[in-house]
Amino acid sequence: MLFDDPNCLYKLGDMYLNGYFVEKNKKYAFTLYDRALEQCEDRDDFCIGGIQFRLGKCLLRGIGTEVDVEQANTFLSVALIEFYKRRSTDPFVKGLIGSTKKMIAEAQEILDKEVL
Repeated sequence: MLFDDPNCLYKLGDMYLNGYFVEKNKKYAFTLYDRALEQCEDRDDFCIGGIQFRLGKCLLRGIGTEVDVEQANTFLSVALIEFYKRRSTDPFVKGLIGSTKKMIAEAQEILDKEVL
């Protein structure tokens, strides 16, 4: 069913995050991203990197949820690995790799300030 499909859930989350054809609701967008990750039965699911990227971005910037930099760094790091796996078959992944690396650097800078 569509309501259990991770690809549909995260794309619906994008609609709510950006207010595309629905009223903007960042908290609901985060909830949909989280639910999409829960629905991924196979960790090699094609959309899992995109879901983890979105969750990481939300957690890093406090979009629809509380800021959790450590968890954001974890999601973004796993997303980056997933994007690298797709580098030879997905022409759009290059931009995602760049964006993910920038957010990881941002997260690590924040975490480093807590340690140093």
